[in-house]
Amino acid sequence: MNRLLTLIIGLMILSGCTTIRKQALDANNAAALKDQTIAITTYPKPDFAAMTPVKAALGMIGAFAAISDGNQLIEKYKVGDPALIVSNDLATALENRLGVKRITTPLSATDDDVSKIAALASPSSQYVLDVKTFLWSMNYFATDWTHYRIFFTARARLINANTKAVVAEGFCKHIPESNTNAPTYDELMANDGARLKLEQKNAANSCVDTLQNEMFAFSTAAASPTQSTIARTQAITSPVQPTAERLVVSPAPATTEKSLDLPMQNTVPQQNEPVVASTTPTMTPVTTPTTTPTKSSSAPTYEKIETIPFRLGTSSFTVERMAKEAGCVGTKGAGLVSPIGSVEVYKMSCEAKKDFVAKCVLRQCTRVQ
Repeated sequence: MNRLLTLIIGLMILSGCTTIRKQALDANNAAALKDQTIAITTYPKPDFAAMTPVKAALGMIGAFAAISDGNQLIEKYKVGDPALIVSNDLATALENRLGVKRITTPLSATDDDVSKIAALASPSSQYVLDVKTFLWSMNYFATDWTHYRIFFTARARLINANTKAVVAEGFCKHIPESNTNAPTYDELMANDGARLKLEQKNAANSCVDTLQNEMFAFSTAAASPTQSTIARTQAITSPVQPTAERLVVSPAPATTEKSLDLPMQNTVPQQNEPVVASTTPTMTPVTTPTTTPTKSSSAPTYEKIETIPFRLGTSSFTVERMAKEAGCVGTKGAGLVSPIGSVEVYKMSCEAKKDFVAKCVLRQCTRVQ
């Protein structure tokens, strides 16, 4: 009965029939978290319901059959709880942005009571990142009974173990809406459940993106006032961390002086100048102005370089994950360096390589070489 109740609660959450608390980490708690130790929790593997049209027609009996068959599939193909992926990725984000030190051994929890979790952490860790799966299942599309999708819902909490207080909390739900390229049942199970594992990883990654924006959308540092302006002739050899750079362009003032690249004789009349016949066999040299030559009036003048504080964007964590897969290891994460919108550009500084830059169109990100 407990299994069926969990399934019903999860379905209620998916349909929006229950209220979920959301709390972002504020600046004070972010400062307190810096350089502290943090642990993650693990729970017994949750039930996985493999719902099919035949089982759905059997009502409650079919629901129990879906949970029983689903758990057998998870065991057979060695598929892990997506919450563990979420926990590790969120902990990595906090390591990169706040320098937290992760405790290598997870805390094995059976009860999600905050006080009990805090007690598990003491005294080895000051903070706990607690991620728990609420619903994890596969189901067919309502308008397409031959293709399947993975449902996944999870709650994440950042707990101060010393005060037994939740300082950040979020909730995610992954519900694919389109059956385009969705797998059939046989495709999910082929090759030792390779597609099933891929779909559950995609569900976890989607939740990571949601939770890191709900819980950790804060700026880790402000721009230094000594970097606010730089002479236009100064060469920039490395990016300023943790800020991105943007050139502020002002039109150059108009000038009536002529610009000469080299002090040489002028043998061709300039435009709008009268042609004067020479009275001697030698040519008259053109005197080079003693003042510094000015650039053409059409050329822009770079007045200064404005620094932009590190900004966390909707796809920051996606880009960080892409950078990690490309071998880029950074300390400040991927910052949004373009205006917020349907098309966004992100930049992450790598320790041993060039900056990793990605362009995201409607949250679909590709690397910019």
